[in-house]
Amino acid sequence: MPVREGAVRVGLLGQFGYCNFGNEASLDAVLDLLHRHGGPAVRPVVLTDAPDHVRAERGIEAVPASDRSAVRTGWRRVAAKLADIPHAWRVVGGLDAVVVPGTGILEGHAVSPFGPPFQIALYGVVARVRRRPYLVLSVGADRRGGRAHRLMQRTVARTATYLSARDAGSADALAAGARRPPEVPDLVLGLPLPEPGDGPGPGDRPLVAVGVVRYDWYAPADERDDYADRTARLTRELVRGGVDVVLVVGDGADDSTAQDVAARIDAPDHVHVAAVGSVAELERRLVGCRAMVAVRYHNLVGAIRTRVPVVSLGYGPKQRWLLERFGDPGRAHDVRRFDPQVVARQVLAAVADADADGVRTARALAAAQATLAVQERRVAALLGLAGPVAPALDAEVLDAEDLDVGAAPLAEVTE
Repeated sequence: MPVREGAVRVGLLGQFGYCNFGNEASLDAVLDLLHRHGGPAVRPVVLTDAPDHVRAERGIEAVPASDRSAVRTGWRRVAAKLADIPHAWRVVGGLDAVVVPGTGILEGHAVSPFGPPFQIALYGVVARVRRRPYLVLSVGADRRGGRAHRLMQRTVARTATYLSARDAGSADALAAGARRPPEVPDLVLGLPLPEPGDGPGPGDRPLVAVGVVRYDWYAPADERDDYADRTARLTRELVRGGVDVVLVVGDGADDSTAQDVAARIDAPDHVHVAAVGSVAELERRLVGCRAMVAVRYHNLVGAIRTRVPVVSLGYGPKQRWLLERFGDPGRAHDVRRFDPQVVARQVLAAVADADADGVRTARALAAAQATLAVQERRVAALLGLAGPVAPALDAEVLDAEDLDVGAAPLAEVTE
């Protein structure tokens, strides 16, 4: 087959351009990998249903992942899904490879299987038929969806040239369809830490970050007031325990909830809302914090990366899975029913033991980053951005099934 002229075009498929800090950090991690291994020889193309936002925010090429001309209301949604098939065929035909950069795109809670899971399953099938490498990196998955959702998960796992998951629970959920056990952990853990600069200044009281979330996305809307009230009670307990609190978010949609919680607390000298717009900005805010209460997954990742002791208020099993490797799973609570006093006691104990906790986290993080370095070399080799992988890795990565869907250099599989 002829070699393509010009830069290698790598499609990056996912829910990008929606102000979700974790999703954007996952995209950052793959863009960083492509830049370091391919430089100007690689041309990333983001495949998303918000391409205009991505182009405006990042200044890189972005194209619609779905057919924009299709009407998606009522019964026409079925016809729209059919229209997405030739659209995906055309998009993949203009690429040399397709990569899914992390995110919880295969989780089953409050996500229709015919939304994002169908989309990445469709691209997996099309990439396999068109003989393009299809790499699914550090994705989040669980078993909370129904049969249709599990079908999408198996399709993605089966069509992937290379598959990794962001935690052990996600790997277990994907194992049924995978040709080999997916590797972990989350590729965001390997991003360079941002330069400090927005952290808190010196003060007499320790500082604790408390994450908040737009709660009605994860539970009935009538429970939102109860969540905000319990978060406010938690914050007041922490202030009474001798710490100051900064409220942080993990998505642009969380801002109103942060303001609501702050308005319920009569302690303006000890509680404030931080303006953050990315995981990197959050991590700069965490500099100097002695502990964090995390709700969103990548707020938890940010705390781990900055070695800040963390207590989780999770809306799914993924937060507990992460703490099983990088912290104390006894600090993982359900956001729908956490006890503010219990959580406050754990946070204050973590503040007192922050230094020892940071050492333990640093050891686990170093091991994870070493694993990610090996995975990165495999990914670069599969994309043709580096020399062949070491012989010891060949049997794990480049088996016969891989070769027919693009594990060979790109020049051999592109049309």
